[in-house]
Amino acid sequence: MAYDYSQADEENESGQVKEKDGGEATAEGSLIMNAAAFQAFMTGSSVGGSEAWTVARLAGIQGAKQADELILVSHSFNITGIEMEYEADEDEKKVLVRCQVRTRERTGSETASLVGCGMALMVLVDSLRAIDRGLKIDGLRIVR
Repeated sequence: MAYDYSQADEENESGQVKEKDGGEATAEGSLIMNAAAFQAFMTGSSVGGSEAWTVARLAGIQGAKQADELILVSHSFNITGIEMEYEADEDEKKVLVRCQVRTRERTGSETASLVGCGMALMVLVDSLRAIDRGLKIDGLRIVR
């Protein structure tokens, strides 16, 4: 009987196998907010002493880099690239955040992209919560 485990070696023994094909994953999630918070985000006005997206972007990158330290029983991820971006939806007062991570190995990119995206969203909540106490993170998931 053959098994196909992404965390198994040639003898199907569980472990932390690093395959050299390279991995890439993108995670996304949304932050839903009121009109005042959306306006503050879009105008780049000073929120808590700094521009919200700049801080969130840096936090997302740092989160993705440290994902392997946050997840128990995880091998280190050799990250080769991280890209953070957002799309704003003015009608729904929503900001969609994406984090794309590339790694040398096939494993790790999904975890790092989820952590990076989640971290960016949490920093946006922290930056904007003085304006909107009802901020909602929605739909954090791997999309690619």
